[in-house]
Amino acid sequence: MAYYTLEALLPLVIMRGCLRLSSDIKSVRNCPSLPSQYSAEAISRLDYVGNSLDDWKSAKPGQWFMGVLDTSEKSVSLVPVNVFDRSMGILNEQTLTNTSQQGMNRYASGSLGERDGNSIMPSFLKYRPAGMTHHLAVVLESGFSKESSLGFTLIKINDDFAQIKTTSTSLNGDKPDHFINHSFSRATSINVSGFVPTGAQMPIQWRNSLVEYFKEGDFGIKNIAISSD
Repeated sequence: MAYYTLEALLPLVIMRGCLRLSSDIKSVRNCPSLPSQYSAEAISRLDYVGNSLDDWKSAKPGQWFMGVLDTSEKSVSLVPVNVFDRSMGILNEQTLTNTSQQGMNRYASGSLGERDGNSIMPSFLKYRPAGMTHHLAVVLESGFSKESSLGFTLIKINDDFAQIKTTSTSLNGDKPDHFINHSFSRATSINVSGFVPTGAQMPIQWRNSLVEYFKEGDFGIKNIAISSD
């Protein structure tokens, strides 16, 4: 076993919370790194990962996409989703027939193919573990960090028009700039008076930058309606 004096250990380099010895002493392999941290500094100069742009361009009108923005990597991942699925490839029949108390009125703009279970959706979403949210599955698949990521939903109305929903139940609520909005549709569906607090909204500065990117950047969507739902 090799031993090192205190002087020999001085060239330690601290990288993202992990001690890694400099190359003139000894390398440390399999050194874990800490997750990326959330950045509140919003910019619209973003990139996309994977098949995000190709899937968007080829999708039919009404197709929903789960969206994740990694604020540290400044990258977006868009993944097509069947909003009527429950998990493990099973469709939610109550939502399909519009009899679900939580689902009523919320998916009116879903594509026709979704009602038949034929919308575009990759297997990692379709067969995600029970209890895992769509947004978290996209984070893991895209190589993003949950700690630095925000969730949203983008709905393709046509090539020039989209609707963005800025809610995520699993990503936004732990970020310092998030805010809670009230859902008209969910209040209507459960037939209660007043409004019902729902999921956490993406911080406004990142929402505005994301919309600008989708309009002016790679996707070139001319018109985007913003829904805090």
